[in-house]
Parts: sequence; structure tokens; C-alpha cells
Amino acid sequence: MAGALGRWLTQAAIVIGRWFFVYVLSHPGVVLGWLLQLRRLFRRKEFVMEKIGIENLEKVAKSLGNIGTQLDRAWADKQINLEDMDEGIAIVMELPQLATVKYSQLDDEVKDLDEEEKVRMSNTFKSAFDLKNDSVEQNIEEGLIIVLGVIRFVMIFIKKPVEAPAA
Repeated sequence: MAGALGRWLTQAAIVIGRWFFVYVLSHPGVVLGWLLQLRRLFRRKEFVMEKIGIENLEKVAKSLGNIGTQLDRAWADKQINLEDMDEGIAIVMELPQLATVKYSQLDDEVKDLDEEEKVRMSNTFKSAFDLKNDSVEQNIEEGLIIVLGVIRFVMIFIKKPVEAPAA
């Protein structure tokens, strides 16, 4: 089954590659238009601006990591009760940290993320996040990097509606 699927995917990739090559050769004007659009896209302000930093993202990551750890500890016996008051207080103590975050700057910080900052933010989250089940913890930590990449892609490449210029 897996071998047949692999052969089918290989054949599909070859067909798509051939179609794309023929399309590029037969429509040079369209391809040139694509290239000009890409050039304009990468000259936009968000690609040229200076580095912003990730202080707000780090505050959110650390707070969410601490809250996740406390929730795991509170849920260890599969119920929430008065014995879990210490964890509840620790969660409430994270709220002032979240209140200091400048949420209006988060989207700019995400757009400005580079690989080094993604790793730094992931390490901040990992240092605060500790579950009893290490495999689940590792999956969540690895998923954080993927989620950051997807969010950054969506924020940069999905265009907001453009208003028509006033005549």
C-alpha cells in the first residue's frame, strides 16, 4: 500500500512539474507579472523595517507555560478541588504578568520573528512548561515552533482588503 502511494505521489509530482514547466514556457508574460508582484511584496514596509524584539511574546510564552504547568499539577488526580488551591493561586499570580503585555504590538513582533527569536521564544516556553507526561510535553513544545511559523505566514501573506482610492 505504502509503495503504491509513493509511486502515485511521484507520478503526480512529475505530471505537475511538467505542466508547470510547459506553462512557464508558454506564458512568459504571466510569469514576469508574478515575479514583479513578488518584488513589490518584498519591498513592502514589513520586510524592510528594523528588528522589533520579542519581549511581549516572551511574556506571553512564559505565562502560558507557567499556567499550563499549574493546570497539569492541579489535574494530576483527575479532578479540581480545594487541595489544588496552591496551583490556583499560582495561576492567578500570572495574570499581572499578562496584563503588562502590549497586545497591540504582538502582531508586529510575530511578523518580525526570525529563526533565532523563534528558538529563544521556544526555550522561554520550555523553561516554564513542565508536564508529568514528557512525551506530551515534547509534542506541545515542538508544536509551538510550527504554530509560530503558520501564524507568521498567515499574518504576512494574507492580504487585508484594499480600499478603493477616493476619486
